[in-house]
Amino acid sequence: VTLMGFTGISSWSTKTDSSRVFNPTLDAAEITTNIKILNNASIVVEGDKNNGLTRLNDDARGIAIYGNGKTGSINITLDNGASIQTSNSGGSLASGIYIDNFKGTVEITLSNNSKIDSKDGAAIYLNNCTGNVSITVDKTSSINGSTHKVYLNNSNNVTINLTNSTISATNSDT
Repeated sequence: VTLMGFTGISSWSTKTDSSRVFNPTLDAAEITTNIKILNNASIVVEGDKNNGLTRLNDDARGIAIYGNGKTGSINITLDNGASIQTSNSGGSLASGIYIDNFKGTVEITLSNNSKIDSKDGAAIYLNNCTGNVSITVDKTSSINGSTHKVYLNNSNNVTINLTNSTISATNSDT
């Protein structure tokens, strides 16, 4: 299965309000979500420029979760050749996984020849994520971004385990 679009899996509404802003739709007190991409399935996203009044800029994001300051847990697994590929010829953001304003725990795991490849941005972008975050990529898998493998903006408590070597980071990029 290959899902193609400018956003693969998202927590936002596909409709805009009168100010042309997408509104996140997660209203629960706590967010608990498990996303598994398995067995050579892929998400391929490509953003582009807007065309005036009829369209917004497309930010290419394979998985985009807007936490609205909620707690809970987000678990994302890519296994057995699964992939996320993003590009954006329009110069807006591109990221394989984008998580915004989330206070809970995040676990991202890539195994068995899986990959995230962002041609025009970060493979993983965490914005205002203040809970514990664990990113594990086994020796057969990879994350690549044209700007960063992992970009952290106002995010802390992040542990990144790439091919058996652990990197801890706070409010920085890798």
